[in-house]
Amino acid sequence: MILTTISLVLFAAQSRVDLLDGSKVFGEISDINLNTVTIVVDGSEDATVIANESILEVVPAATTLMRQAQVSLDGLDFMNASNAFAEAASKSEAGYMKSFAGLRNAETLMSWAAIDPAQYGAAIALLNTWVSENPRSFWLPRAQMSLARALANTGDIDGAASMMEELSNLAFAETLARHIELQANVIRCEAFLIGGQAQSAQSRLSSLRDTLGSMIRNAETPPALLSKARGLHSQVQILNGQAIQAIEGVNASQTYWKELADGESTAPVVRSAAWLGLAEAAIEADELRSAQLQLAKIVAVMPASPNVTPQALYKLAVVSAKLEDTKSSRSAAMRLTTNYPNSTWAIKANSEGL
Repeated sequence: MILTTISLVLFAAQSRVDLLDGSKVFGEISDINLNTVTIVVDGSEDATVIANESILEVVPAATTLMRQAQVSLDGLDFMNASNAFAEAASKSEAGYMKSFAGLRNAETLMSWAAIDPAQYGAAIALLNTWVSENPRSFWLPRAQMSLARALANTGDIDGAASMMEELSNLAFAETLARHIELQANVIRCEAFLIGGQAQSAQSRLSSLRDTLGSMIRNAETPPALLSKARGLHSQVQILNGQAIQAIEGVNASQTYWKELADGESTAPVVRSAAWLGLAEAAIEADELRSAQLQLAKIVAVMPASPNVTPQALYKLAVVSAKLEDTKSSRSAAMRLTTNYPNSTWAIKANSEGL
């Protein structure tokens, strides 16, 4: 960790800097930019300057409006959450709080867009404005990642991929934390897959898998970075399966999914995705009873995942209906609409009368 010390007055507010070595620094932020965070630690009159390359995340002390916005967001009340974040941005005296509240507003619109795609336009407009107004913000990479995902989901694959390539280059040039460059490249692969460019994604996923695997095996990788690397490695494994499926077909991907499903060290979220892939192959082969058992295993055994569980429940409801297993179909549909009411899969189930 790179530290320097400056004499400053101690502030009362509590912000938090999460470091890659697993430790946390609490205090009042006096300055924050793309390269460094200056924070006055509690009980000290000195400020600590921390380089970006040592930081996982920075969480500013929340204002009353920010807390109100978060409560609304947790309750999926996107409109009130967005309005509260916008008000918090307009009333923030500190420049970094203004930009952070503005970013949280844009991220709220992104969450809303996952349910109502019509909101992507507003999210993209806000994120474009934010990025242009905050070119040296600590949260610039975070904003660009959200913007790239929004662009990809609205069909601008080249724009999304180009933005993530630029972010990857920026992270290297500015010596930002290692996970930023890696995450940008993962999102770039996501964009290629969304755009039907599976071969472009697969070639890059192979390199990412090797890089992340080396980081995970390296005993000197800092704890928080190790956790981040494991999460990205899981994403890469799932995306690679989706790339194989897109290039070679559902049945051809069975070998890959089965290897992951049977692997002793496979992460739970990856195992769930592998079982889902095997279920999809069984559906493709019209082996509905086998597919039903695979899908039931996901929802019964694996930890709940917002990316896998709703899809598994939806497909379980559909497959069970085809098998005339009305009880299982209704049970899966009920669990889906109760536990994930705003997911695209619940909306799809409702529109189909499941």
